[in-house]
Amino acid sequence: MGQLHSSNDSAIPQKEEGTTRILLVRHCEAEGNTNGRFQGSSDCGISGNGEKQLELLALRLRNIRMDSIYSSPLKRARMTAEAINRYHHLTIHEDKRLQEIDGGDYEGLLWADLPKVAPEQDANWYTAPQDFCAPNGESMRQVYDR
Repeated sequence: MGQLHSSNDSAIPQKEEGTTRILLVRHCEAEGNTNGRFQGSSDCGISGNGEKQLELLALRLRNIRMDSIYSSPLKRARMTAEAINRYHHLTIHEDKRLQEIDGGDYEGLLWADLPKVAPEQDANWYTAPQDFCAPNGESMRQVYDR
């Protein structure tokens, strides 16, 4: 199977007749990524680098046939879907089930502070994500279920 991160269009394999191909694209770099914050379901904007990523993504996927585009309603995901759609002109279907985890009390917290504030949950995030649960937010199991 080809790799999506390659700059060569042939890296995305052609769809075989009678099959369905699903491309999963993570949102571009958001402000929370650059300042080291747990952004979860916070609806923050994208970074300058994220804007460049969107331009490249639009070009990268312009010749790949698409029948539908789905996105989380979060701004960073929606902007990523719009970039993918630049050359396809499809309806973008927003689905809240695709939204990132509700980080509850951890929303906006610096990642560097999570081990001090919640050492057990910090360990879960990296070693047992299925057991991660943010107070006043969602557990990872709830995210998996939706």
